[in-house]
Parts: sequence; C-alpha cells; structure tokens
Amino acid sequence: MNIAGAARVVRLLTREQYGVLLNELLAAERAGSKLAAAYANELPPDCDAWAWLCIIQRNRARNCAVLIHLLLEEGLEPGTRVAGFFDLGLEIRGWSARLRFLTGTQQWSVERIAAHVTRVVSEAGRTALKAMLESHRADLAIWQEELRLLGGVQRPPSGP
Repeated sequence: MNIAGAARVVRLLTREQYGVLLNELLAAERAGSKLAAAYANELPPDCDAWAWLCIIQRNRARNCAVLIHLLLEEGLEPGTRVAGFFDLGLEIRGWSARLRFLTGTQQWSVERIAAHVTRVVSEAGRTALKAMLESHRADLAIWQEELRLLGGVQRPPSGP
C-alpha cells in the first residue's frame, strides 16, 4: 500500500483529555449562552435580533446540559468556569462589532469540536459532539448572514 492509500491513524483521547475538552467546551458554551442573553436583554422583544439571539442562547444552554451529562457519564467533575470571552464581549459596543465577535466565538467552537470529535472513544460522546458541531455550524450561518445584512450599521438588525 502506498502512502496516498494508507488509512489515517486517529489517536483517541484519553479519559483525562476528554474531560479537559468537555470542560473547555462547557466554559465556552456557558459564556456564549450568557453573552447572547446579555445582548438580547438590551433589545425590545419584538425585534428580529432579539428572537435569533434567544434561539442561539437556548442552543448554547442546551449544549451546556449535554456537556455536563457527558462529563457525569464518564465520572468526571463538570467545571464551573465561564470562558473569558464573556467579559470581553460585554465590553463591545455596536452591533456589527458584536456580531463579528460572536461569529469568531462560533468559528472557534466549530474548529475545536471538528478537530476532536473523531478522537472521542465513546459512541454517545461522538454522537453528541457531532450534533453540537452541526448546531454551531447552523448558528454560525445565522451570524454570518446577519453580518452580511447588517453591512456595518451600528444598530440591531430589524430593530427600532
């Protein structure tokens, strides 16, 4: 067999590495959920931006629950940390800048999960992380479309 036809060897995560990954993702999901809620709380409920921020906030909160469940299934302790980008995100003013920031956090999640999902030993863990990856990809598409529509305007899309 030549090199081009050789199967790629995937090094599986150890239990400890898996726990570190899940807790890292949990901290990021917590921060994303809190940040989406904080941004939504600044908007009137009849604003389009409020609606999609609430949807994405619920996606992040659901992911927190999934990650905690995966950690507990492995007998690992779920962390309580909130990723540092939450505090950074609170300081950002202007909707274009906020959306660019949130797009970056979604892209980080997509890249982080995609880089490790095939290394997860547990079938349940792989399945849950694949679903989470697709959720992040869908949310990333929302952010990117909103950024495209916003085109640099410093107000919430479809807002007053």
